[in-house]
Amino acid sequence: MAITQLATRALFYEVALYPKPGLVDPIDNGAHHDMDLSTFMDSATALMPALYEFSDAGLTYPLDAPLPGLFDEVRQIGLTAEVAMYAATNHINTHKGAIFSFALLCSAVGHVLATSQIELADWTKANTDAVFTTIAQMTQALDHDFDNLASKDKLSYGEKLYLDYGIKGVRGEAAAGYPALRDYGLPFLRRTQNTPRHVRLLDLFLELLANTTDSNVIHRSDMATLRRIQHQVQALLAQGGIAKLGVEPMVQLNKEFIALNISPGGTADLLAASVFLGFLEKLF
Repeated sequence: MAITQLATRALFYEVALYPKPGLVDPIDNGAHHDMDLSTFMDSATALMPALYEFSDAGLTYPLDAPLPGLFDEVRQIGLTAEVAMYAATNHINTHKGAIFSFALLCSAVGHVLATSQIELADWTKANTDAVFTTIAQMTQALDHDFDNLASKDKLSYGEKLYLDYGIKGVRGEAAAGYPALRDYGLPFLRRTQNTPRHVRLLDLFLELLANTTDSNVIHRSDMATLRRIQHQVQALLAQGGIAKLGVEPMVQLNKEFIALNISPGGTADLLAASVFLGFLEKLF
């Protein structure tokens, strides 16, 4: 149950963080007109049973069985989780991307606990690294999702993104063992433990937005807009980020994103995932 609680807390931390450019937070709804803070809270609460099932699947999966089988299990649980989400939100997509990532993270954490024979209280960076390796092994077949796309009649948005830009989105992120979390999210949290939490999370958001390819931004605009935004954010980080500049740059980014109808939902999911693993490593 502890894994479930930490995952749920991470989802709440993400939506409660403000100001988040273009995203729902306690102050405004960003570039969204069909959801607000309560929509996300209802959704996150509705996902708790699935979060438990994800972690339990990992804890109980046979230690000698091929890991793609665990992915098959949690993928089915994830479909049920989507139904619960839509029922709680009146058919609004609040957490579909997060369901995918937390299915992998929670089940991989459970599996690492089982294989390492440790308690959650004893979790270390080495165990987090094992989670990334486990996820890569679970999802090794995802790269094949992009084979022969040119001959398909109907393409998903993610598939069109791959054909247009070579971007594999969250599926590619998972198959690579979540480099966004491994190389940016967790290292940032480890080196900023003395920074006030609110400021730290805002700068974590900027760190992830600057260094990962948010397909939601591309979907609502184009690649050139994403790259321009990333240059802006990298410049803010180079000046010391929110820790040095205060929240005003985030307020201005929020106004810009709302005007452009941009919502970096992929970055929000990565922030929640980073926070979840940060909880495990006791970085908060």
